[in-house]
Amino acid sequence: MLEALRAHAAAHGDLRALVAGDHVRASTLGIELGELWLDLSKQPLTLELLDTLSLRADGQRLRDALDDLFAGRIVNRSENRAALHPLLRAVEAPPHLQAQHAAMRSVRNEMAALSDRLAQSGIETLINLGIGGSDLGPKLAYEALRSQRIAGRHLRFVANVDGAALEAAVAGLDPTRCAFVLASKSFGTQETRMNAISAQRWLAEHGLPGEQIAQRMVALTAKPDAARAFGIADDRILAFDEAIGGRYSLWSAIGFPLVFALGADRFESLLAGAALVDRHVQSAPWSKNAPFLMAVVELLHRIGYGYPAQAVVAYDERLARLPEYLQQLVMESNGKSITVDGSELVVPAAPVIWGGVGTSVQHAFFQSLHQGTDIVPVTFVAARNADHRFADHHPALLANMAAQSAALLRGRSFEEALAQESETGEMAIARARQRVFAGNRPSTTLLMDRLTPSALGSLIALYEHQVYLVGRLLGINSFDQWGVELGKELCGELLPLLTDVRSPLPASLDAGTLALLRRLRAG
Repeated sequence: MLEALRAHAAAHGDLRALVAGDHVRASTLGIELGELWLDLSKQPLTLELLDTLSLRADGQRLRDALDDLFAGRIVNRSENRAALHPLLRAVEAPPHLQAQHAAMRSVRNEMAALSDRLAQSGIETLINLGIGGSDLGPKLAYEALRSQRIAGRHLRFVANVDGAALEAAVAGLDPTRCAFVLASKSFGTQETRMNAISAQRWLAEHGLPGEQIAQRMVALTAKPDAARAFGIADDRILAFDEAIGGRYSLWSAIGFPLVFALGADRFESLLAGAALVDRHVQSAPWSKNAPFLMAVVELLHRIGYGYPAQAVVAYDERLARLPEYLQQLVMESNGKSITVDGSELVVPAAPVIWGGVGTSVQHAFFQSLHQGTDIVPVTFVAARNADHRFADHHPALLANMAAQSAALLRGRSFEEALAQESETGEMAIARARQRVFAGNRPSTTLLMDRLTPSALGSLIALYEHQVYLVGRLLGINSFDQWGVELGKELCGELLPLLTDVRSPLPASLDAGTLALLRRLRAG
């Protein structure tokens, strides 16, 4: 398949030539998926390429790879685990997974019951202490759906070990009306445990006795025994399976803060939207399979054309966290250089994901997108209908998005720029040169009917399956993250050297790190 992508890129360097005169392109490369519409008409795809890649996908047994995922077989080989996040949102389960499925549904009932108990005890705000997937998923969903929250219920989030983050999160809160959620799969994450200890101390400093502090601590973890050892009461522990990866854990007990703030019904709708995409990716033909086509586009950009980055721009202020969420999902999943069989990957893998919110970023990095020397494909995400009182703003928002997409494709020639000049001569020629846009820059549009819990669930699941399919096509494991570990190990070695400034510095450290430690220890 990768050779076919390279050959296609070599033969189709002019995206505008593919688009010109193709009046059915939007229908053939547009996919309706529940509340989503995926438009790939401004990507360098052809029906011939899709026919070729469909055959190659079958030859690479990509359907079997999807079957492995949904059947709960081992897909995370380095940790010898399945990846059971699709089971969390499944309506039904295959016979051999029914016990796990029933346990997952039971935990969802516990989530709803605990939410009600907390609210009835006077809790108004939950502060979620987690990092990585234990933070980014719930935070994205809450900020996207905040306007739909239950009256009087609020969430705040702390991920960073920087004390300034915790201080900002508790600012202005009544300790008797808030509780802390300790979200950690291993329940050994340094940042989360440190923030939890400081949260307990903050409650104590405000006069709460130990019994009341314990009632304000909730654990979300795959290691309930570790949570008990930390002092969390059994009726405050919500467990999930170790086969749920952190960045895929939004659908599990990690979503408990959303149940509290939005209600169990909306959380169920979030899961239902994801389940719709689960069914689609398993059954849709490759030529109309949205996650597969998104995977093809990513590989075409990365391997065929050599584009190192991708921008995600949400034309919806509520989705400001989407680029940050996708950074972890894509780059932690597929930012690998070793294949599952231990050999070196010979092609580039995950692109650098970055982005922001339109229209704000049109006055920031869009200059580089349009006229910079690097081509950066863009994904535009928006909701067709507004959910706020200033509805007259929405057409302007969407017109800006459509205009940017069209401008990236169309560009502006020197002759067109010169024709817009009101004067003639060297100054007009020089100015016209500055106003040339190369164009020929690809983009994808993902349009929701409106930003509902189910639409958001579909959007996230769409990217989850894209990541998995890319990983399988590249032969890498999308579910481990060993690249996170070395820094953690070294932090464990260096932290004592900063907390005890009298301890000798090991000569084995490099000169730059030794110099940094000496300066840090100098106070």
